[in-house]
Amino acid sequence: MAAENNWPRVVLKLLDVDANMDAKRVHDGWSSLHVAAYNGFQEVVEILLTEISKKGVQIRDTLAGQTASDLADEQGFIELADMIALSSMDQNMLSSQETSTGETE
Repeated sequence: MAAENNWPRVVLKLLDVDANMDAKRVHDGWSSLHVAAYNGFQEVVEILLTEISKKGVQIRDTLAGQTASDLADEQGFIELADMIALSSMDQNMLSSQETSTGETE
Protein backbone atom coordinates (compact mmCIF):
# COMPACT_ATOMS: atom_id res chain seq x y z
CA MET A 1 0.00 0.00 0.00
CA ALA A 2 2.82 2.44 0.86
CA ALA A 3 4.65 1.81 -2.43
CA GLU A 4 1.40 1.97 -4.38
CA ASN A 5 0.58 5.39 -2.93
CA ASN A 6 4.11 6.84 -3.23
CA TRP A 7 4.65 7.20 0.50
CA PRO A 8 8.47 6.96 0.85
CA ARG A 9 8.47 7.78 4.59
CA VAL A 10 5.99 4.98 5.26
CA VAL A 11 8.08 2.60 3.14
CA LEU A 12 11.13 3.48 5.26
CA LYS A 13 9.22 2.91 8.50
CA LEU A 14 7.95 -0.45 7.26
CA LEU A 15 11.46 -1.49 6.30
CA ASP A 16 12.70 -0.43 9.74
CA VAL A 17 10.39 -3.05 11.25
CA ASP A 18 11.53 -5.68 8.72
CA ALA A 19 8.49 -5.68 6.45
CA ASN A 20 8.69 -8.36 3.77
CA MET A 21 9.96 -6.57 0.64
CA ASP A 22 9.25 -9.58 -1.54
CA ALA A 23 5.59 -9.95 -0.50
CA LYS A 24 3.51 -10.36 -3.63
CA ARG A 25 -0.04 -9.53 -4.62
CA VAL A 26 -1.85 -12.80 -5.21
CA HIS A 27 -3.60 -11.85 -8.46
CA ASP A 28 -0.52 -10.69 -10.40
CA GLY A 29 2.61 -11.50 -8.38
CA TRP A 30 3.72 -7.88 -8.11
CA SER A 31 5.97 -6.85 -5.22
CA SER A 32 6.30 -3.32 -3.84
CA LEU A 33 9.18 -2.75 -6.26
CA HIS A 34 7.02 -3.74 -9.24
CA VAL A 35 4.23 -1.39 -8.15
CA ALA A 36 6.56 1.56 -7.53
CA ALA A 37 8.37 0.99 -10.84
CA TYR A 38 5.12 0.74 -12.82
CA ASN A 39 3.95 4.04 -11.34
CA GLY A 40 7.29 5.81 -11.78
CA PHE A 41 7.78 6.45 -8.07
CA GLN A 42 11.53 6.97 -8.21
CA GLU A 43 12.13 7.76 -4.53
CA VAL A 44 10.28 4.63 -3.41
CA VAL A 45 12.15 2.54 -6.02
CA GLU A 46 15.49 3.90 -4.80
CA ILE A 47 14.62 3.09 -1.19
CA LEU A 48 13.58 -0.45 -2.10
CA LEU A 49 16.63 -1.07 -4.29
CA THR A 50 18.92 0.08 -1.47
CA GLU A 51 17.27 -2.32 0.98
CA ILE A 52 17.23 -5.16 -1.56
CA SER A 53 20.95 -4.68 -2.07
CA LYS A 54 21.69 -4.49 1.68
CA LYS A 55 19.67 -7.57 2.54
CA GLY A 56 20.39 -9.62 -0.56
CA VAL A 57 16.70 -10.09 -1.30
CA GLN A 58 15.94 -11.70 -4.65
CA ILE A 59 12.92 -10.01 -6.28
CA ARG A 60 11.24 -12.40 -8.65
CA ASP A 61 9.37 -11.60 -11.86
CA THR A 62 5.62 -11.06 -11.88
CA LEU A 63 3.25 -13.92 -12.74
CA ALA A 64 3.36 -12.62 -16.32
CA GLY A 65 7.17 -12.89 -16.32
CA GLN A 66 7.89 -9.16 -16.15
CA THR A 67 10.65 -7.54 -14.15
CA ALA A 68 10.28 -4.22 -12.35
CA SER A 69 12.48 -2.74 -15.07
CA ASP A 70 10.10 -4.06 -17.76
CA LEU A 71 7.13 -2.43 -16.04
CA ALA A 72 8.83 0.96 -15.69
CA ASP A 73 9.93 0.81 -19.32
CA GLU A 74 6.47 -0.05 -20.64
CA GLN A 75 5.07 3.00 -18.81
CA GLY A 76 7.71 5.29 -20.35
CA PHE A 77 9.92 5.68 -17.29
CA ILE A 78 13.07 4.85 -19.25
CA GLU A 79 15.64 6.28 -16.82
CA LEU A 80 13.96 4.49 -13.92
CA ALA A 81 13.88 1.25 -15.91
CA ASP A 82 17.60 1.59 -16.65
CA MET A 83 18.39 2.26 -12.99
CA ILE A 84 16.48 -0.85 -11.92
CA ALA A 85 18.12 -2.97 -14.63
CA LEU A 86 21.60 -1.84 -13.57
CA SER A 87 20.80 -2.57 -9.94
CA SER A 88 19.54 -6.03 -10.90
CA MET A 89 22.71 -6.70 -12.90
CA ASP A 90 24.82 -5.71 -9.88
CA GLN A 91 22.77 -8.00 -7.64
CA ASN A 92 23.08 -10.89 -10.13
CA MET A 93 26.84 -10.41 -10.33
CA LEU A 94 27.12 -10.54 -6.53
CA SER A 95 24.99 -13.69 -6.42
CA SER A 96 27.12 -15.44 -9.04
CA GLN A 97 30.33 -14.46 -7.21
CA GLU A 98 28.94 -15.86 -3.97
CA THR A 99 27.93 -19.07 -5.73
CA SER A 100 31.33 -19.55 -7.35
CA THR A 101 33.30 -18.89 -4.15
CA GLY A 102 30.81 -20.40 -1.73
CA GLU A 103 31.11 -17.32 0.43
CA THR A 104 29.11 -14.21 1.12
CA GLU A 105 30.61 -10.83 1.78
